[in-house]
Amino acid sequence: MSAIRRVIFTAVMSFAAICALACGDHGIAPLPPGDGPLTGKWIEPGVDTWVQLDLSQSSSRVVGYYRLGSANFGNGARLGDPVPVTGTAALPHVILNWTINGTAFTMDATLSADGNSLTGALGPSGQPGASSSRFNRATQ
Repeated sequence: MSAIRRVIFTAVMSFAAICALACGDHGIAPLPPGDGPLTGKWIEPGVDTWVQLDLSQSSSRVVGYYRLGSANFGNGARLGDPVPVTGTAALPHVILNWTINGTAFTMDATLSADGNSLTGALGPSGQPGASSSRFNRATQ
């Protein structure tokens, strides 16, 4: 019986290791390949914190992750846990949605003519007073 348990344990641990490698950074599932202009990393800069969107666009469908970044002085830059993003694109118009701690957020944005910035209103879904946000395409 001990040999069977060892085989099962080894199989489970191997499977977990493969899943961890396949999921990459912090257990993030890889994004599907995208061929649209929104595909890539987008940064809303800040003084010592920032917001990062990792997006993948195929046709009008957009998926990705929202993450908070922090300079974390003395310990290097860190990214927070990923929050799944879904959306639609009828370029240059883009709608992105995600939920943080039970609150749904929407970004109603426009992709610039050069494809390097995404600017629009960002705030809790369905509520007035959304703030203007500008995400720039990351070059690295």
